[in-house]
Amino acid sequence: MEETAGNALLEVGKCLAAPIGRQFMYLYNYKSNFDNLEKEIGKLKDARDEVKDKVFAAENNVEKIKQQESIEKGGGCN
Repeated sequence: MEETAGNALLEVGKCLAAPIGRQFMYLYNYKSNFDNLEKEIGKLKDARDEVKDKVFAAENNVEKIKQQESIEKGGGCN
């Protein structure tokens, strides 16, 4: 009976080890994850600014603007 309970506990421990370890790795890598996130935010801001510039230039040239570009200009979430 003790062997069965021990085996069951061991199996539960094996199943929980990976998710718990993953959470600790998030904490361990917090700084590098945050730095990577800031870099990606910078890339997104640059892309947003580029689209805004293209839309502005197209409006000045009386060109038709695609709906996606219009949304990215500011009609969507900022």
